[in-house]
Amino acid sequence: MKYITLEKNPNIKINKKIEYFYNPDYIYIPFDNKAKINVDSLVLKDMPLGEGISSVSGKILGISDVYNKQNKTKALVIANDFREKCAKIKKRKDNIDILSLVKSVSLYDEKLFNIFKSLNKVERIIINAIDDELYVANNIINFKENINDVLEFLDKLIFLYKAKETLIVIKNTESELIEECLDIIGSYPLIKLTLLENVHLLSQKEFLLNKLKVSENNTLYLTMNDLVKLEKIVNYNLLDSTKIITICGDLVQESKVIIVKKYTLLKNIITKYITIKDNNYILICNSLINGFRCNLDLVITDDINVIYIMKEKLVEEEACIKCGKCLSICPKNIDIVDHLEKNKKCKLCLKCGLCNYICPSHINLTKVLKGDD
Repeated sequence: MKYITLEKNPNIKINKKIEYFYNPDYIYIPFDNKAKINVDSLVLKDMPLGEGISSVSGKILGISDVYNKQNKTKALVIANDFREKCAKIKKRKDNIDILSLVKSVSLYDEKLFNIFKSLNKVERIIINAIDDELYVANNIINFKENINDVLEFLDKLIFLYKAKETLIVIKNTESELIEECLDIIGSYPLIKLTLLENVHLLSQKEFLLNKLKVSENNTLYLTMNDLVKLEKIVNYNLLDSTKIITICGDLVQESKVIIVKKYTLLKNIITKYITIKDNNYILICNSLINGFRCNLDLVITDDINVIYIMKEKLVEEEACIKCGKCLSICPKNIDIVDHLEKNKKCKLCLKCGLCNYICPSHINLTKVLKGDD
């Protein structure tokens, strides 16, 4: 298993100051257009609606075309009344056991439910606070924003599952982000901070556990974002109504880390916070290596982490020159040239996009390896 270090663009600056956009005029919740809607109906914050849960209170204005990730879809347009009237009272639960934890999670998050549904005891808990995307530190920032609640809840998990070892893992290049938090972390002696070198793919469970030389057996593994979400579900029976996103790129005057209300439209965020230096730009969502192009009508959901605003560079795919760079960078040591020549899929491919990133012929190699259309 290879660990690769990626070079950063010196023209893209990282800004770790947080902005807050809690008062959008409208939110756009994707929904099944077969569902019946009542225009002017009142909506409460935390109310299930469409394909999500409303992040504001207000009223339904109608339907609009938006993008949910790469797909064009319909959305309910909710006019924010700025009153934050809630469907549920946020009342903290103090007594938590394994049964109540699993029950709460089963109502809100299938991924977390699958992790906890048959969990009784673990040797260790690993909290991964690493972001692989270049110029992004959303996991650490989420930790800092919720540090007291998160550490208290993690301490409860250690007790409930009788963990002998608990690690919060970050990259050594991000250590300055939590310097101000060290005293708080130090008050929890069972929780240790672990710094790893700045290499790519450590945000993935397989690579992180391998780097730590830790077995998956008897290990409770969560990302920091998972842990923050879990704390709110278990303690308050609520999903967080906000989302941390980073907006950066070589055409951005100043990069921003912004905590926004979910289902806010990207163009509203950019209009308020971002100065773009040139009109000839493209928007890339979630990764410069294997992300996707998007437009300003993108709705911010749980799946959106970073938006890159970049100069558009037109490149043409050329014939493979068999330079071997793709093999040298592939974390799974796949003979990519052989698969390309035979046009055959590869089950080992992680779809990490590193081969595309390094290919001088600009070939979409992951498309070949995964057989994507």
